[in-house]
Amino acid sequence: MLLAAVVAIFLQVGNPIVPPPAPAPNITVRNEIIAPPPDPEAIAEASVQSSQAIVVQLIAPTLIQWATDAINMADIFRTTPPDWTFQNDAVRSLATTVGAAALALIGLAIFAAGAGHALGQGASYGRLVYGALMSIGNLVWWEIGITINNALCAAIAAPGLAEIVRPHLAMPSLTTNPVEAFGPSVLVIVYAVVALLLVFSLVFRLALIDILIVVGSLALMTKSLEQTDSWASRYQTLAVGTLFSQIAIVICLRLAPVIGGIGTGFVGTILGIAVLLLARRMPSILATGHAERAGRGGMAGALLLGRRLLLRL
Repeated sequence: MLLAAVVAIFLQVGNPIVPPPAPAPNITVRNEIIAPPPDPEAIAEASVQSSQAIVVQLIAPTLIQWATDAINMADIFRTTPPDWTFQNDAVRSLATTVGAAALALIGLAIFAAGAGHALGQGASYGRLVYGALMSIGNLVWWEIGITINNALCAAIAAPGLAEIVRPHLAMPSLTTNPVEAFGPSVLVIVYAVVALLLVFSLVFRLALIDILIVVGSLALMTKSLEQTDSWASRYQTLAVGTLFSQIAIVICLRLAPVIGGIGTGFVGTILGIAVLLLARRMPSILATGHAERAGRGGMAGALLLGRRLLLRL
């Protein structure tokens, strides 16, 4: 019992010989990394390389795929498909409906001609008959025109747009340094964009022809009266220019390899692009007479400049 009491007292009091451990000091470790100031030149160079990589690896392949899909569509570049124009059921149906409405205006045209004759202004009944015949034969005129256009385009024997454009849509090797591939990639992008613009213009031309076919009967009926003859003339100018502009487009396609062959490498590609851009402009130039107005404006500008130079001498 005495021994147990001594042990209990020893456990409660602790060992009087060994002192208790001292409390651990409060130590704080702080890691500080001092980075050098950013190098503006290195940042600019990294930004340029990043943008070049985006152009080479993302933008160029996407535009190439779009251009490839566009030039592989049905050949509306060297022909005006009858199935999509005067032979199309929807187009013929709309043209017939508008033609019926145009024939209903014959009575109004006859009344206007009679009123002019009664007032002593004269009346041309031959013009009235001519306008009616032109209106009735609207689909026939378009069929004849499209057939002639396709025959002339086939005789020119131009290469397809895919044959001209596809060799210029080749991407540089992906193993090439993006900095080295940037210049060729930009040139490929330009060619792809020009090809897409040309395809868009030709699709627009085809859609415009369909619209002109549909409204043709009504527009040609305005040939019946002298007062409305200018409307018919504008329609005929637009229709003929839009339809037969494809001949000029096909000639441009035929000449694209020839003009592009004048130079090599970058120069040859740029010359080919210039011919494709000219082909894209053909429908608007021939249909609306922009070339004539541009020529007159250029001549007037040249004369004005020459006059000022002479006055200063």
